[in-house]
Amino acid sequence: MGRYLALALVFVVALCGCVGEKTDKDYYNIAIEKEDPSVCDKIQNQSIRDTCYYFLAKAKGNLTICNGIHTYHYKVSCYHEVPITTTPTTTRETSQGDICEKIEPEIRTVLHTLAPPETIITYWERDKCYETLALKTNNEVFCDKMSTTSSRKGECYAILAMRRDQIHLCDKISQIKPLSHCYQLIAESKLNESICDLINYQPEIDICYSAVAKKKQNESLCRTDMCLRDLGISKKRPDLCAKIKSQSLRSYCFTEIAVSMQNLSICDMIDEQYAKDVCYEIINRERLNLSLCYKIKTDGVRFECFTDIAWGKDNISLCEIIDDVRKRDWCYQGAANDIEDLSYCKKIQEPVWKGWCVRHIAEKTKNIDLCNSLEDESAKYECKLQ
Repeated sequence: MGRYLALALVFVVALCGCVGEKTDKDYYNIAIEKEDPSVCDKIQNQSIRDTCYYFLAKAKGNLTICNGIHTYHYKVSCYHEVPITTTPTTTRETSQGDICEKIEPEIRTVLHTLAPPETIITYWERDKCYETLALKTNNEVFCDKMSTTSSRKGECYAILAMRRDQIHLCDKISQIKPLSHCYQLIAESKLNESICDLINYQPEIDICYSAVAKKKQNESLCRTDMCLRDLGISKKRPDLCAKIKSQSLRSYCFTEIAVSMQNLSICDMIDEQYAKDVCYEIINRERLNLSLCYKIKTDGVRFECFTDIAWGKDNISLCEIIDDVRKRDWCYQGAANDIEDLSYCKKIQEPVWKGWCVRHIAEKTKNIDLCNSLEDESAKYECKLQ
């Protein structure tokens, strides 16, 4: 009986035309499977239809399919990415496939320009299109087509020069910084610092030498503080940190080595008192040694040190050592939250912070009656809102 009912239902549904109707998703899948953009035309939802054209244009390497896309930004993306798929290999294909200069009339309208059809999109979009194509095909002819004012044009040549090991491509660059970077990339790839001497600007020469120094792990080639800092840290060589002229970079170098080696004596090499104290405090986060806190002279850092130990060892008595009321309250609050002890909240003087402390414990213990311990009515009200 059930089988006959099922067959009857199928027959009725078929008569009403419900069976066999395809959804937008069905048409999308068919279009992708058959690589047939005409099927995309049958999709009603604009977003799905645009996606259908977009993926088929990329899959088939056919720019004209992009024309079916309605959404402006999606269409521009299609123009940019299709040449990456097509990868022209001959001069003829390159000239015919040079779609970075072309634009559909409706996009021109969106851009509010009076330019004729098949004009540039924008300088930025056009240059981005050419750069992407150049790097995909390893062909500098596309770098040539980029705007002379584009900062990316030099980078385009520089990357290709390094990839192809052709230093003459650097000669196409007119701007100092991209030209210097071009020589630097080749110097790094060849581990040859003498190439840096081709640069005509001293600061860039120093950067180039330092880049090669880091590649070769050879501090004798360093010409910048950052080079000495990076090699000092990677080699755990405090003597290299000592050669750094910048006080902040020198302190950072010593601190990184001291913390990685858990060596307090390296902190002592730091000239600046605040940086030295921070070095002590960071190392003491693991040691939790109270005597070390007393070596710290900077008030704020010493407070952090006491708080680290109070929270790390659940020893709230250390909070009482802190002179500053607000910092002491902060210490109490953190310790109270860790061990869920309401008595510690009562030591906090600031009403708002005390309320936060009690509320946190009330939430964790699911005991809203704890809020009644607050004297401040506003804090009590906020506490009970949880």
